[in-house]
Amino acid sequence: MTTPRLADPCSRTRLEIFAAVFFLFNLVFLLFRFYHIYLFGEAWPIANPLFDSSVRFLDFYEINRAIYGFNPYISGLTNYPPLILILALPFAFVTDYSRFDSYGAMLGADDPAMKESVMAFVVTSYICILAAIIIGLLIKKRKKSLSDFMSGFILYALFAVSTPVLFAIDRGNYLLFTTVFLVLWAVFEEERPDSIWGAIFLGLAAATKIYPVYMLMIYLFARQWKKLAASVITGLVTTIVPIFFFEGSFYDNCRFFYHAVLDFGGGDKGYRPYYNVGITGLVCYLYRMNGIDPDNAVVKISWFAAGVVLTLLVAFIFVFEKIAWKKVLAVTALMVFLTPNSSLYNSCYLIAPIVIMIFGDNEFKLSDMPYLIVTALLMVPFAYTYLPNVEYNGFYWNMNTAILVDGLLYLAMILYYIVTGMITVIRRLSSNAIKKPA
Repeated sequence: MTTPRLADPCSRTRLEIFAAVFFLFNLVFLLFRFYHIYLFGEAWPIANPLFDSSVRFLDFYEINRAIYGFNPYISGLTNYPPLILILALPFAFVTDYSRFDSYGAMLGADDPAMKESVMAFVVTSYICILAAIIIGLLIKKRKKSLSDFMSGFILYALFAVSTPVLFAIDRGNYLLFTTVFLVLWAVFEEERPDSIWGAIFLGLAAATKIYPVYMLMIYLFARQWKKLAASVITGLVTTIVPIFFFEGSFYDNCRFFYHAVLDFGGGDKGYRPYYNVGITGLVCYLYRMNGIDPDNAVVKISWFAAGVVLTLLVAFIFVFEKIAWKKVLAVTALMVFLTPNSSLYNSCYLIAPIVIMIFGDNEFKLSDMPYLIVTALLMVPFAYTYLPNVEYNGFYWNMNTAILVDGLLYLAMILYYIVTGMITVIRRLSSNAIKKPA
């Protein structure tokens, strides 16, 4: 007996379902915000998914300051990979960032060039994301239509006002460029699986934010050695070459970069649970909602155990998985959920699998509906209320309900993929056993 499919499994139907969930929950949040902010005049951060406006675009200024003097690592100014620093150069050299000796000085500067560079960054980011989606539609295997492109613009508009993207814009985070590379990777894996371009874009994504290295498990378990090599070589070359242009020796830059990355990962200094969407934020929130300070050892063990178990289960299913968008969605969800300090803007990475899930030509069953609903929910705000602002290792700032909701949504989506995938694998193995002659 075949699994029932949607009455109309076309891209338009999938987009309508995604948009309906998106609009409904955004409307609920806006009504809540209107009630608390405009009727009762409650102050930030109630009903606000963004940082304090006094530190807006801080990530943007921080990266620009780090690369301005070509001494990002030895100076201790950043832990960002070299390639993203190179991409930041056009925005960094609009003013003399060396004159700022603190973040406060940058934020307080009344510099028209800095403000214009922020606008240029925002416009560039939005244009690049739109271009990546259009490229995906252009290389589709089936015949294109005006309806496809209109739907593409509608989905893009939803992304443009989604909470993760607005959070990334609010922070001025260059992760948006990584998102573009991941969208291009996803569409080439969906529409041109025999092309090497998808692997190249994945290598570029990993070279800009490191965490997408996790995506290589798709190639590893599918034994796609050519693509795996292409991604690794692309990532290494675009990471190593820029370092030769930085101040100081190659060895010293690599050493300081390595330690800076490890420090951001948490370690004994604790995690950053505020505005978090991953497992570390979820565990910390559960501690804090009960009025208890998190135990770093327990958080670390929870993260490690979940990482090993969930990754192995998903990797096993990948051996049998044939549908590209499911692979991309599962590994993206795992990457975001398992990143130690996974901030809200990391959900921008979901744009890649959402694009190919909605516009791809692969089979879409009724049982796949939860993926549409959950991904739409991860694009909307859930920062209704905040826990008391208790400082813990310097990193206990304004923990809101989105940490709990988004963390549980990611976990639910991963577990749903594992359970349904295991059922499919068992059925397939049983069917093959029956077909074999006695």
